[in-house]
Amino acid sequence: MPFRNPVPGEDRPRRIGLVTIGQSPRSDVVPRMLPHLGAVEVIEAGALDGLGPQDLALLEPQDPHRVLVTRLRDGSSVRVDKDLVLSRMKDSVARLEKEGVSLIVLLCTGTFPRMGSGALVLEPDRILRHVVLGVHRDGLLGVMVPLEEQIDTVRNRWQELGIDVAVAAGSPYGSTGERLRAAQALRAAGATLVVLDCMGYTAAMKEEIRPIAGCPVIVAHEAVARVAGALL
Repeated sequence: MPFRNPVPGEDRPRRIGLVTIGQSPRSDVVPRMLPHLGAVEVIEAGALDGLGPQDLALLEPQDPHRVLVTRLRDGSSVRVDKDLVLSRMKDSVARLEKEGVSLIVLLCTGTFPRMGSGALVLEPDRILRHVVLGVHRDGLLGVMVPLEEQIDTVRNRWQELGIDVAVAAGSPYGSTGERLRAAQALRAAGATLVVLDCMGYTAAMKEEIRPIAGCPVIVAHEAVARVAGALL
């Protein structure tokens, strides 16, 4: 069902499509994005919608450099292979385009090829990179990712931008202690800015992490939602 974020006197709000690489609805992320989006009708789609355990087993990562982690409708998390889930993401984008949305937002900070959509598709990875380049002048960038397997890939991605970076793993779908240990590791490395590089991290997690990291913290869904809201 679409979610409406109405404004009094506006009968038909604009429509925005949100595509998760997991299953919709993303009750852990979308409600936290709504305050930044203004008067919109949100339509969600998930690349893993309708899939059961046997189907999901076929999407397990085949290469450590293609590992993504996402959330299922029941709140559990699952690892998927980026290449194997890509066609299903494109199908989700195409379905939302047919719904007549004004804008489509991918709810994943991984890097993907263009979706081939006639609608404008916002890619969180590109937004995060440009936000960091705009605000991070000197010092070490700290990046938190969900999985240990993602550390090398993410480190290389940020280093390609000429940024000195340290990466630590602490899943948004794991324990608070896991995330705080990652924050301590980034502080020990000397991070002067921390990016929570997954759409699953919340503002509440940012508030837990910030005093441990000892520096400003950027959470992905906030940055992405603010850009989407400005465009709408």
